[in-house]
Amino acid sequence: MKLIQATTRSYFLYAFIAFAIGGLLSFWMVKNALYEEVDEKLYEHLQEVKKALDAGETIPEAWPRKLERQLTLSTADTSLLQWKDSLIFHPGEKEFQPFRQLKSIHSVNGKSHQIVLHASLIEAEDLAEAMGSALALLFVLLLAGLLLINRSLLRKLWTPFFQTLEKLGDFRLVQNKKLALPASSIAEFQQLKAVLEDFSAQAQHDFEAVKAFTENASHEIQTPLAAALLELDLLAQKEGLSEEQLNHIQHTNLSLRRLSRLNEGLLLLAKIENRQFELGEQVALKDVLTASVGRFEELAEAKGKGIEKHFSPASKTITGSSILLEILFDNLLKNALRHSPEGCIISISLNESSFRICNPGQPFQKGTQHLFERFNKENHASDSLGLGLAICQEICKAQQLQLQYEYREGQHCFFVEIDSV
Repeated sequence: MKLIQATTRSYFLYAFIAFAIGGLLSFWMVKNALYEEVDEKLYEHLQEVKKALDAGETIPEAWPRKLERQLTLSTADTSLLQWKDSLIFHPGEKEFQPFRQLKSIHSVNGKSHQIVLHASLIEAEDLAEAMGSALALLFVLLLAGLLLINRSLLRKLWTPFFQTLEKLGDFRLVQNKKLALPASSIAEFQQLKAVLEDFSAQAQHDFEAVKAFTENASHEIQTPLAAALLELDLLAQKEGLSEEQLNHIQHTNLSLRRLSRLNEGLLLLAKIENRQFELGEQVALKDVLTASVGRFEELAEAKGKGIEKHFSPASKTITGSSILLEILFDNLLKNALRHSPEGCIISISLNESSFRICNPGQPFQKGTQHLFERFNKENHASDSLGLGLAICQEICKAQQLQLQYEYREGQHCFFVEIDSV
């Protein structure tokens, strides 16, 4: 739910509750006031009737309030005053109409008379209905006013906030551009602008520092490694070396090459995590995967293994980095070739919704909960660095893909869902 919608809903809810309570309370107060006025007039007429009866006067036929006299027992309670609402049939209107009734007992010369007076409530009912209609109209006008205010004034006031969100969504550290947020006359938004610009500037500075350190450290490590490997190659070509010396040179050479590969892998991970690759390229997955398979077919044949391809005719195109996708496919193919037995078939499939690569093999003895962690290896004696799947995982995160694994019917399968990309 958007901020303006939540604010509007709160206003509407409060206005509805306030007007509902206030309207009912006002209606009840006006109705009580009207009833008190009618009862007061009825009581005044009752006193006039009692005075006329005491004086022995004849009650006029055209008395403004209906008068009924009825002879009752002399022991009747002369202090009785009984009020109630009633309906009386009106011959002219041919319908029952609301009346207020006052009943009393009055004794004259030892005889008790029952006096019943009625006063019409039609005017009071009409006034109450008019008031209710006015309150309802006022409520509608208030809600319409609140809606207009939220659509115009509040939207205008919150415009810098929404522009700030848009700018933050487009901000990228790798672009090395200063974050410029819109100014606002609202003090809180201006404070938010200052804090975010300072924070982004510091984040950019730290990012550039880490990026420079990573690249410099990698370069400084790679240069002496290359020099050491060259010296070892030259040393191995000298005559007169014993077999033991050659073995030492070979082991040192392998260790240095492993260190060089480790340096390259960690540098690649750092670049991926720092989003140093351009991800706006339109990449045809079928073309990238076909090229990757072509690079490993000879290696698979040399190891006595086959690659079975199942590519759909339609080529799925996604937005991302062709370099990262090449590394992803290469690492998964290399992993399948390394961890599958000789004479097996590696199955690769690509369709409009997913990519999948499967190879036969024994289940992992250590479980799969740490499968995509760095330096995780099933066999510590192997020459694997334990970075391949970690790199694949980071590439998928950068491409907003999800790399998943399952073991079924003796097959290790890695698959990537691409239908939502």
